[in-house]
Order: sequence, then structure tokens, then C-alpha cells
Amino acid sequence: MLKKTLSIALLALVIISFSSSLSSPVKAFWGDDLINVVLDPGHGGMDSGAIGAHYEKYYNLKVAEYCAAKLRANGNFNVYMTRTTDGENLTLLERGLYADRVNADLLVSIHFNSGTDPSRRGIEVYSSVLDRFDIPSLASSFSNTLSYATGIPTRGCFRRYDNAGYYWSEQYQWDVPDDPSVGGLSDYYGIITWAAKFGFPGIIIEHAYISNATDTAICENEETLRKMGEADADAIIAYYTNHTHTYTSWYVKDYPVSCFTAGKQSIHCTVCGHRKNVTSLAAAPDPNAHYWVAEEKVDATCQHPGSANMYCRYMRNFIEKGGTNYSEHKIYVEIPQLAHNFRQVEYREASCSENGIDRKVCSTCGDEQVEIFPAKGHSPVFISHTDPTCTTDGEDLYRCSVCGGDYSVFTPATGHSWVETGRVEPKCVEEGSLTHKCSVCGEVETLPIPALGHELTETARTEPTCLDEGSVSYLCSRCKEEITEALEPLGHDFQVVEREEPTCLEEGIAHYKCSRCDEKKDEKK
Repeated sequence: MLKKTLSIALLALVIISFSSSLSSPVKAFWGDDLINVVLDPGHGGMDSGAIGAHYEKYYNLKVAEYCAAKLRANGNFNVYMTRTTDGENLTLLERGLYADRVNADLLVSIHFNSGTDPSRRGIEVYSSVLDRFDIPSLASSFSNTLSYATGIPTRGCFRRYDNAGYYWSEQYQWDVPDDPSVGGLSDYYGIITWAAKFGFPGIIIEHAYISNATDTAICENEETLRKMGEADADAIIAYYTNHTHTYTSWYVKDYPVSCFTAGKQSIHCTVCGHRKNVTSLAAAPDPNAHYWVAEEKVDATCQHPGSANMYCRYMRNFIEKGGTNYSEHKIYVEIPQLAHNFRQVEYREASCSENGIDRKVCSTCGDEQVEIFPAKGHSPVFISHTDPTCTTDGEDLYRCSVCGGDYSVFTPATGHSWVETGRVEPKCVEEGSLTHKCSVCGEVETLPIPALGHELTETARTEPTCLDEGSVSYLCSRCKEEITEALEPLGHDFQVVEREEPTCLEEGIAHYKCSRCDEKKDEKK
């Protein structure tokens, strides 16, 4: 399997080398149209990168220098380096801004790999997960050309998505945290992301695993580092010079105007993407063209408005990545209250006798909206008439010409017209009576008159004593009847008149006497 893979790689590199050898003597680009390649020797300064026999930053710079030399010798390239010494170390932001300043067509970040598994070895190439900035043919060419030149096996070409929740917004050509609504996941590697933000492809080449003894032994040979750099250059030369360049007749927006840049546009080769006539989209950055992102957000609902503290993602990103010359852009915004999302749950037309109704409920918050349509009233047609009597209501019967229902309008009964025809006067203990007759219907009715009751005057009284009843006599002034009523005895009203206190051997005695009749009694205490 390895032999087959190497044969394929060999064939690919023979073709690439052959094409390169044919085209390299011929200068295809001149002046401002030269292809701008930025080589980024990874790490630098205090950031040494992985550690093998040397620091990774040493290997990276060596390979980049050999690559730059061959590209410059070809004559079709402007070659720029993000660092030229071990002591330099630009942040990823600074590398991206530098590449933008020189109108890069391509940024190649040169690295060596390391891992916890010492048996892992080989070449890995990473390109963008964004189709616009992915160059699979160039990535494959890097991998195969390097493998053929050094004998180091290739592990393949990869596109690695971000795993920290950063998503790519095509509208703003920028990544944003924790908002999948803007688009798919962004790139995992920062240098590739910064290249895309400024409108050109970025590629990372991991030339070998310096944590692997075999790869390290190969890389310790200066000749191998030269082969690596020149193999990288060969892949770039073949990609950009082995075809006839045809350019778009319109300008392509490389990246948009924002609060920090006037944006850029250019015409592109339809085959390799080489840019010509790179110009600004606007005269100056637009101070109002921010990429606002909400934090501390209260969502608007159909019951209340929302609000949010907004920050500009451009400036926040610059500051997070060490941009000391930038300051935050922030605003507070109120979010308008949303409209209710009403759906109809009940509807009834008004009829002649019943109100209609249209009831709706908001599917978001549950609020109700009810509209009542008043009953239309009947359209009456007269059917019949009945006069009222003394005891029954009169009735006018109608039928509605719309609904067909019958309904009545009633006239109250007139009530009797009574005429007195006889009277028996009441006595003290006997009821009287009143007889009357209706002059309209002839009905006769006799009503009782309550008894008057005696009208008594006291005529005599015998007071009761303690033991004997008394009496009181009355005379009725109307019927002259005499009435006598008994009065209950009063009973004794004993009061203590003397008390003999008890001794050690004898009980005490209380002597009582009635206050009304002088009756006496004793009680032992």
C-alpha cells in the first residue's frame, strides 16, 4: 500500500515538476501583477513551538527561507515573510494585517508537528473549511511534493472545524462566538481564519512530526530542510504558473467595508484566484459599519420590549488578539416589542337573537382577543293577537322572516276591578269578612278580617304572698267580658340573721328569717 501511495505521489510530482520546469524560465507576471505570497514561519521569539532536536521555530524559519529563495528566483512572485529571525514573534492578528497590507494572494504558514504518540509521523496539510478559501489541489500538491522530496510519508490533507463554538458570518466575513444562526462553524486554526477575514486563502503545512525519532532524524539534515522549502515553492509555482490566466471582467469584493477598513476589491483569475488591480471599496472606513453582537440580552416578546448591550465583534476580536491600538465600540439598544401571533380558536356569526363572537389566542403568550358582534334582531311578521284579561297576559305572536323562529310580545294582565258586595265586622275574639266581586269578569272573592282582640282595663288585684297565689281582674271596654288571671306565689326571701361558728367538735349553725313573712329556718354549716 505504501509503495502504491508513493508511486502515485511520484507521478503527481513528476507532472508538477515537468510543468514547473517548462514554465519557470518564462516570466508570466510583471510589476504590480506579480503573485503576492506571504510565508509565515510559525511561532518565534519566546514562543518556541514544539521541541525536537531544535525548537520548532528554528525548523519553520529554515524551510521558509529556502521556499522564499526559490519563489523569488522564479521571477513571478513577490515574497513576504512575517518574520526573518528567531527573535521575532507577531500575533496572529498582526500576521493577518501584514498579509492584508501587501495584498496577499496566498498565506502559507510553515510548521512542524508534535504529539503524545511518538510513533506518529508524516506530513499534514490544513486548508480552510470555507469553500471560498479552500484550495484542495494546492493542498494536495504540497503534501505529495513534500513526500516525494523527503521520503516522509503523507498523512493527508484536512479541513478542521472550530470546536469552541465560533461560527462564520458570510455577510460580515468574520467569525462570531455562540451564534449558529449566522452560518456554519468557522476554521479551527486562527491563521487560516485571519486570512479569510482579509479575503485570501491560508494554508498550514505541518512538514513532519518532530516528536517522532525517524522524522526528527530526517529533519536534522540541512539538505532535507532545503528540499522541504523548495518542494513548497514548487507546489506554489506549479499552481500559479501552469495555466493560461483569464480574469473576471468584474470586480470581486475581497472583504467588506467596516468600522476599521475601507474594504478591498479586485479582479480574479478564474483558474487560480490570483488578484489584480486591488483597490479599496470606499474612500475610508465607515464609522457606522460595525458587526454588532449582543451580550446581556433580554429578548423582546409580544408582552414587553427587549434590550441588549451590543459590542462590535471587529474591535472586540482585535483587542482579544493583542491589538493595543484599538478601542471597544459599544452601544445599548432597545428591541421593539413583538406583535402577537393570534390564531382563531372560536368564531360564530351573529344571529337574530344571539351575539356573534370572534375569539383569538396568541400562540406565543396565551393572551386572548375577543370581539363581540351584537345580535341582528328579528325581522318580524305579525301572526296573531290575544287581548289581556284580568288574570292572563295578552300576547302578540310574530314570526321572524330571517330565522323562521316564532316569538311573542306580551301585554300584562289588567288585574281585577273589585266592587265590595258584603262585610261582617270583626269582634274581640271573632274574625270578620269582606266580600267583593270583579266588575269585569264577575269573579267573587271573600277575604278574612282579623279579630280585634280585647281592650282590657284592670279592675281588681290581690297581691301574692310567699306561699299563696294572688290575682288580677280585667274588664273589656268593648265586649264587657271580665277576665281574671292568677299571680304566682312569691316564695320566701331568706336572709341570714345570726351565725354560730363551728368548733373543733360541733358544727356551726346559720339562722335565717324571711324578709316578707318572718318565717325562720336553721342550717348546719
